[in-house]
Amino acid sequence: ALSDWIATIGPGLASGGPATLLAFLGQCLDAFLLEPTAWPREARRRLLAWGREALAPLGPGLCLLAQTNPSPGDLAGNASAIARRMRLAEALGVDTVAFPELALMGYPVRDAIARFPFLVRANEAWLLELARLSGKTRALVGFVEDRRRDGALPTGRPFHNSVAILANGRVEGVVRKSLLPTYGEYEDWRTFEASERAGLVDSPLLGVPFRADGEAAAVLAEWNGVRYGLSVCEDAWNDRDYFHPPLYDRDPVAELAAAGPDVLLNLSASVSRSRKEALKHDMLAHAAAKHGIPLVYANQSGAVDEC
Repeated sequence: ALSDWIATIGPGLASGGPATLLAFLGQCLDAFLLEPTAWPREARRRLLAWGREALAPLGPGLCLLAQTNPSPGDLAGNASAIARRMRLAEALGVDTVAFPELALMGYPVRDAIARFPFLVRANEAWLLELARLSGKTRALVGFVEDRRRDGALPTGRPFHNSVAILANGRVEGVVRKSLLPTYGEYEDWRTFEASERAGLVDSPLLGVPFRADGEAAAVLAEWNGVRYGLSVCEDAWNDRDYFHPPLYDRDPVAELAAAGPDVLLNLSASVSRSRKEALKHDMLAHAAAKHGIPLVYANQSGAVDEC
């Protein structure tokens, strides 16, 4: 009965336009992810087939926001949730599936990774496993990047708060968080080293450098003809025309916008509270209008441990 419902009701929504189609498909995918065992195999097959057919005419640039509810330190559980959504996005044929900040390790990590560094090594191992599962759909996965290689620790803090671009069986790119909040419930500066530039950076996980050391401008990610300016959480919270005075010297979103992306995409694990959601929507809408660039925002869901 469920598969018949998808087959008959779903295509009929086409007259409502892309927004109606996407809303309906989103509800179906959420229901499937919450209770996958309740969906017969044929119903799942029909859902994905209809979803792919419905999305195909919308063209390149489609992004699935996988706003997961990771548990800090539960690498196996978080990786499993990420892998399921990667497979779903690949089956739907979308260009991108975006996960929250530190979706693999969980956020906030507090002092756990400093006290138990094996967690960081394990999270990179899980990341490489997820990379091997990846296909044409780019998966943007937040993880903890270890700065200590071959036992050596450069100056500064030992880790980066990073996002990996996974596709075609490997890590295609890495972006690091530039602005590190240390106020309220946030303690990033205690743990992470700030990125010196917005956009893509060199990383040992890439295998080979992709840019000249002297290149100063933000580097955009690009696939399927769409250019993306990727940032992590706090990097979107320092617009000089919105905050008076700004907290930091840099505005990574402005740096990315100057490079000419088609889309700005921010991956967050921002704690929600009364009136904060309205502030976020207003702030992000301001940035999108100011730069004249669409801004996509992916945040983690559920309660945030220890906050």
